Amino acid sequence: MILSTTETVPKREITKIVGLVRGNIAFTRNKSRSTLVDFINFAGGEIEDFSLVQAYAREEALNKMIAAAKELGAEAIIGLRFSSTVIEGVSEILAYGTAVQLEAEA
Repeated sequence: MILSTTETVPKREITKIVGLVRGNIAFTRNKSRSTLVDFINFAGGEIEDFSLVQAYAREEALNKMIAAAKELGAEAIIGLRFSSTVIEGVSEILAYGTAVQLEAEA
């Protein structure tokens, strides 16, 4: 699967737009670590555990989006974007883009 944040795939012609594809994951941090996290937020610095959880969540959202594109018979996803939101302590990561089919390589 070709992934592109641009609206094109270099040296390939888009023959068909298959549709919008997306993948998301929602998660919350471990409540037992909240005091430590709150202290780090106050003092400043990276929260390494949370960074790892965020990275995992991005990969999961990306994998779900790719699976959705494959189900539609797409060969690439263009205009790939990520979005994140926090609502009442729950974080969501959303990956989305346009699934397309490409002209065969010469």
